[in-house]
Amino acid sequence: HQFDMIIHHAIFSEPLYRAYMKPAPFFTVILREPVALQISAFNYFGQYKSKGWESYLLSLETGESPHLYRNHEAQVLGWYNSVNNTTAYDNDTAAVDGFI
Repeated sequence: HQFDMIIHHAIFSEPLYRAYMKPAPFFTVILREPVALQISAFNYFGQYKSKGWESYLLSLETGESPHLYRNHEAQVLGWYNSVNNTTAYDNDTAAVDGFI
């Protein structure tokens, strides 16, 4: 328990953060607006640029893109770590409610 604050781009894992933080930490997260985030991902990562925006959107709809692109906020909050990095539970209301 050594830090007052950790400010970093990271996937949230409460047990891991608690191991580094002083007692009774306060957690906060910044989530980006989803459309702006997808535009940014398309431009930054570039693997879909040569195929175009429509191809990128189709990859999100069909599940061909990595889950990071499809639901970045869920990734950052640790959802995919909690379900063994699969998208199989993305529409499982009970699993999502249990995570929340």
